[in-house]
Amino acid sequence: MPQCQTAIKVCNKRGLGGSGKTYILQQLRDRGEQVIDLEGLAKHHGSVLGLWYKEEQPSQKLYESLLRRDLASFCPDRPVWLESESRSIGCVEIPSKLFEKMCRAERFKVNVPLDERVKYSLVMYSHWIHEPGAIKLTLSKLAKYHGLQKMNLWMEMIEKHKWEDLVRELFINHYDPAYTNSQMRNNRSSKPTEEIDMPDFSEKSVSNVVDHLIRSYH
Repeated sequence: MPQCQTAIKVCNKRGLGGSGKTYILQQLRDRGEQVIDLEGLAKHHGSVLGLWYKEEQPSQKLYESLLRRDLASFCPDRPVWLESESRSIGCVEIPSKLFEKMCRAERFKVNVPLDERVKYSLVMYSHWIHEPGAIKLTLSKLAKYHGLQKMNLWMEMIEKHKWEDLVRELFINHYDPAYTNSQMRNNRSSKPTEEIDMPDFSEKSVSNVVDHLIRSYH
């Protein structure tokens, strides 16, 4: 990875699943901020259902090449924004030096109400709704973590097209606990995480968060 990787000031955006982390990064980029879209480059959202629709992930070599390209274009005197991730994003990994920089970076967490996260996720992952067989097969990989009774409940929700109930169940029983545990393991920042409440995904709410971040981290 390029030398600038050790010099950049990383700002790590946290948030439970469905809290619009990628969307906020896009808004920051539109405002002229330096952004690394770790998931976009990986073509994966970093979860069991995270593979981009009808896309293949890049090789590890290509992924690192794309990261080098972005990092080399940045000014080391300005912050670099990225999403707080586990090291593995699908079948690729964040390079160790960059990941260590992320673990020690300043962090902020955007809190969004569960119902809003559910609605947002149903839009972002709408392709799964049209492929119930595929979502069943994919979720079956979680059986070793949640047991047969929970899996049967989720399969029934899929068969009855209870998509909001399913997404809410997955957040409460799988994604939220897994994400929280991952963040606790990987957080080695010397500063406390700043928490920001965002009531919904309206243009005004998102703009308020982006405005606050730009003011606070420059």
